[in-house]
Amino acid sequence: MPNTFSGISYLYYLTLNKALEIYSKFLCVESPPASKVYRLFTDEKFRKAYMFEEFPDKEFVGLFLSAMKSKELKNLELLIKYIFNKMGGFNINGWQLRTKTEV
Repeated sequence: MPNTFSGISYLYYLTLNKALEIYSKFLCVESPPASKVYRLFTDEKFRKAYMFEEFPDKEFVGLFLSAMKSKELKNLELLIKYIFNKMGGFNINGWQLRTKTEV
């Protein structure tokens, strides 16, 4: 990803962190802190020192680390598509109102 605008890098990592938070919540596991996520995913001794369980989805971890290292939008997109798939898919036209509306 070219660094023509520093805000892009910020948004990239913000999205990566939000994806981790949402997927962790979906799996009912504690979301690792952003400052420690890389070492928690790659260093077993570090993870045990902070008493974190191994993340239950190894494929997610691989995609997450790939997106974290490469900083390429295609890897972030792969990660988000993987999360959507695991959560039952995403249909932009599948919205329904839960309350009655008056027109």
